[in-house]
Amino acid sequence: MTSIEEYLKEKHGKPVVSRLEHRIRGGANNAKGNTFETDFAVHTIAQLYVLGGDHKSTEILTQAVDLVDDLVCENPTLGTKENYQLKNSPTIRWGSGIADDFAIQQDVNTNFYNIPSSKTILVISDENCHRRLTKKIPEIIKTHSACVYFKSETFNSLLASNDPQIQPFKELCAFPNDPDKVTTVWQALNGAWTTNRANSVTALKIVEAAAQGFKPYYFKLNAGADIPESLKAILDKVDGLSYSVCNGFLVYDIKGCLEGTIQIDSDSLNELETKLSNNPVTDWSSFIDVISRGDV
Repeated sequence: MTSIEEYLKEKHGKPVVSRLEHRIRGGANNAKGNTFETDFAVHTIAQLYVLGGDHKSTEILTQAVDLVDDLVCENPTLGTKENYQLKNSPTIRWGSGIADDFAIQQDVNTNFYNIPSSKTILVISDENCHRRLTKKIPEIIKTHSACVYFKSETFNSLLASNDPQIQPFKELCAFPNDPDKVTTVWQALNGAWTTNRANSVTALKIVEAAAQGFKPYYFKLNAGADIPESLKAILDKVDGLSYSVCNGFLVYDIKGCLEGTIQIDSDSLNELETKLSNNPVTDWSSFIDVISRGDV
């Protein structure tokens, strides 16, 4: 029996331990999650990144050893932990076991994990159910619990209606008024989350992983504003090469046929300048030869 199970058994009884074990087995069997859970997780990641500062280092986990475990956001630096229960149904009740789980989870967070600031949050996709549950949060959990409304609609429909739910993605996108580019940012985040969701990972790492994919300069990342003048001098001499700096990325184009991006303030950009300095090039074919060696 693990230490958390021993704590639950002593403080809340063996049935609660059995409930936790059941949740752990259920989480492992449903590791891929569902669309509603994925959409909410990706939305939360974008929201945390846009908040900036230490919020970016918030760790996101879907298979935590917790009673309330659909999504867990923990930030040791800020001393915060939020446990989310997601329900895509109009018939949810606090008395169906949710309130009990929230109360026990708060006790575990506060007295076992010693979390300074802990919250338990119920996420509902039905507006009427959300309104009803918000008015009836049980007294035993009211100080640390909330009910949140999150629409279970396709991203395209939310984007078409300019729903506030897509705002974090627009703020993360360098082209917020271009629906196709905002959609690309959302799709890239979905892919990065799906790839990394099995482990605890920060919002920053997810966004960085997403930005490494298709059209990374669509993301509004905190990177250097420009490339070094020394690198500019080298690139200016390469015949057939055009380049620009866009949203924290060096974007290069070779005769309109080959495009690439390198994040500014990254090791890759430093390696590019080093390679080009040691292997002077003046034409686009030599440039391709340098960047194709796997060093950048």
